[in-house]
Formats: sequence, C-alpha cells, structure tokens
Amino acid sequence: MKNNWFGRCLMLAGFAAVPLAAQTNPVFSPRRMKDYNEQSRDGRCVLRVRVDDETDVELRGNSVLLRTITGRPGRDEGSECSQPLPAGGFTKFNFRGIDGRGEVRLVQEPRLGNNWTAIVAIRDKKGGDEGYTFELSWTTDGSAPSGGSGGFGQPSGGFGQPAGGFGQPNNEFGTPRTSGGILPSLGGSRGSGRAASASFGGTDETFQGTGTFRLGNKDYPISRMRVNLRSGGEAEFTVYSSEVFTLTGRWTGGGNAVDIEINNGFGSAGATARGRVYLTSAGRVDHVELDGTSSRFSDRYTIQYAK
Repeated sequence: MKNNWFGRCLMLAGFAAVPLAAQTNPVFSPRRMKDYNEQSRDGRCVLRVRVDDETDVELRGNSVLLRTITGRPGRDEGSECSQPLPAGGFTKFNFRGIDGRGEVRLVQEPRLGNNWTAIVAIRDKKGGDEGYTFELSWTTDGSAPSGGSGGFGQPSGGFGQPAGGFGQPNNEFGTPRTSGGILPSLGGSRGSGRAASASFGGTDETFQGTGTFRLGNKDYPISRMRVNLRSGGEAEFTVYSSEVFTLTGRWTGGGNAVDIEINNGFGSAGATARGRVYLTSAGRVDHVELDGTSSRFSDRYTIQYAK
C-alpha cells in the first residue's frame, strides 16, 4: 500500500511540474517534404493531427501550435511542409480540407497583424478524438526572407504566446473546407475594391445598412449599428436588432480591413468573437463580420452587416 501511495505521489508531482500550457497546447515542427525548398515562391504544408472536440491549429514559420479550446490535447500524426510558412509577401493563400468528420475552417490567413500565422479551427462534437488532414498552400512575391520564423526541428520563439493578440478561445468564421478563409482576397476591399490608407487610426460611425444577427439557426434583422474603433485600439459595437446590445474588445491592423477580437458583451455575459471590419478607400466602414460565442447563449452567434 505504501509503495502504491508513494508511486502515485511521484506521478502527480511529475505531472504538476509540466506547465499547464504545455499540457494543453502542444507545439511541434512538421517534417520536411521530399521537395523541401525554402527559396521557392510556392510552398505548402499537409497537416495531419488528431484532436478531440475543439482545437485551433496554428502554423507560424516552422512550428505548429495545437491550441486546445475544449477536450483533450491534440497531437501530430505526420505533418509535413515544403518550406516554413513565410513572414510576408503572399500573393495567394489557399486552404483545402482532406479528411475528418467535423468542421474544419481556415479562420485567419497569415498577415502582419497576427505575426504571419495561419489558423485553422477544428470543431468535432461527435465524441472521442478523430484524425484530420488538411493542406495549406501559398505563393509569394519573393520579398519575405526565407526560413520563416526559424529552422525545422525547433519550436518558433513566438509560440506559447497568443498569436496576433487572440488569447481567448474562439469559434470559427469562414467558408468550410475548400475556401481561402474569411479574406475575400489578399488584395483590396470587398466593398470598394480599393485599399484604405495604411495610416487608419480609427473611426466612430453610426449607420443604417443591411444584415443579420444570427443565433443558432435563426436570423434577426439589424436596423443600424454603431462602430467605434478608438485610436488606442479599443473596439465597441452597438447593434440595434430585436434588442440593443453592445460588444467590446480590441482592433488591430489597417489597410483594407482591421481584425477584431471581442472579449465582452451582451450585458457582461462573457462574449468572445473574432472577425473583421472592412474599410472603404476613404477609411470608412464598409461592412462588419463577427463570429463567436457567449455564456448567455447555448449556440454560436454571427453578425454580418454592410452599408
């Protein structure tokens, strides 16, 4: 009995010595493909992972972070890349789902605002773990330095910290399985076709447009919206729908769009969301897209609203 008790104490002590982030958010470096070439303008990664419930798969440089949202920690099952993910210079970026029973979506393409990180959300509610395979591929203009964030075989220095300021669990937003994600393109704005000034410093607009607040499978029309993006990075959205509610968080970026991270809302009901505000060439709001969850609701919510 004493030996069993002593062995259990040693096991628990050893487990406690491992940081919680390491237990729940594994990091690994994919293997090199046979055609590995850091100098090529065309690259790809085939990521093979096994996850349980909800996990965000984040690729930055030569490392993959499996950010556990709910369920058991995920693991690598033979991921491989033809080069590290470049730090800029993208002219094309594609996502292709290959296998897996749940939802697999590209929720962020790599860009300066998220430290050149590609994020794929896997949502599997069917119980037990499952293997998933998907491919990320890209073309660059050759302007970014080769080698991404470091060589294969060692974790990127940026992993272990939230990518691009998104430190809260988030839900997916985008088009399933075969799309390029939430960005209509790596070029101009969907609304105007021209990029806004990179010196965009914020806006405070109340406008009428068209769009919906979707909760689960039900849509509620939005009559108007206030978008307040303050120069210090604070973001506030007031949505006038079947009821008036406010969402608050942070914004980053510029150009033709800014990235949004919501961390509160619905009367302090613990809302979280990701999304974007797309801008016109004059730096005005063109349309808003948000996707997230709140402890007030059992279902996911989305907001899409345009002038």
